[in-house]
Amino acid sequence: GCRTEKRSVWMLEADIRSAKKSQWSRGGGGRCSGDITLNMKLRYALIFLTALAIVTFHHVQKEFFGPRLETMVIYENYYANERDPEVGCQFPILHPFDESILPHVKIAKPIRCFARNKILTMIDTTGCLTFNKSGLADGGYDVDSPPSCYFQEIVRAPQSDFKVIYSSPTLMSGCDRLQSDFVFVECYNFAGISIYQNYHASVQRNQSVRKFKNDVELSVAVIGLDSMSRLNFMRQLPLSYRYITEVLEGVVLLGFNKVGENTYPNLVP
Repeated sequence: GCRTEKRSVWMLEADIRSAKKSQWSRGGGGRCSGDITLNMKLRYALIFLTALAIVTFHHVQKEFFGPRLETMVIYENYYANERDPEVGCQFPILHPFDESILPHVKIAKPIRCFARNKILTMIDTTGCLTFNKSGLADGGYDVDSPPSCYFQEIVRAPQSDFKVIYSSPTLMSGCDRLQSDFVFVECYNFAGISIYQNYHASVQRNQSVRKFKNDVELSVAVIGLDSMSRLNFMRQLPLSYRYITEVLEGVVLLGFNKVGENTYPNLVP
């Protein structure tokens, strides 16, 4: 009889606890759950508004406070008054920063190249393939005892515009005279593992094309870029344009236009 009575009391207490738990879920517990849901919504709304403000600020400062293309180049129309009035066909001389073109021109972001290794090799002003002492020092190498580096000269395959030929690897001596305009360099550590690769390009004098009288004599260099117009070259590469026209005193061929589908017919019409 005592056991039955104790069991009944225990079941009654369990029912009371269950009822209180159910009441908490319907009452205070429900309010707490609702508060959590409201806080999450406010948090998401705050994140959205913050992201929207950042994007808006980025575009506003880019549009109104960014550098203007027309201020990057000092353009003077030197050729406007040099036209021959007797010539019937007069091509237009357009301003590179005319109002009609500015909405379609954008400033390209600078290309940043992140190299894991320092530049260990270079071609000096005399056309000699040699070691870059500053690069060796920055990379932690001994300047007087550089790593073992081999180079391969690259030439175009005969009767082909798409294939090249690599010469046999040659150990760098410190000043190697090249016969081709392009060379591939690869260096190895003491274990024979490749630690450095690079390509170099330089213009080598080809005696078979024309024999020069001395080292001072130079021929005329013709620079042609058929991938962009002259006006866009002035907009996007202002420093190069000013260097060619002012420092090198280059002559700009104003009436030279694209006539072919690739580089050769455009540069040699």
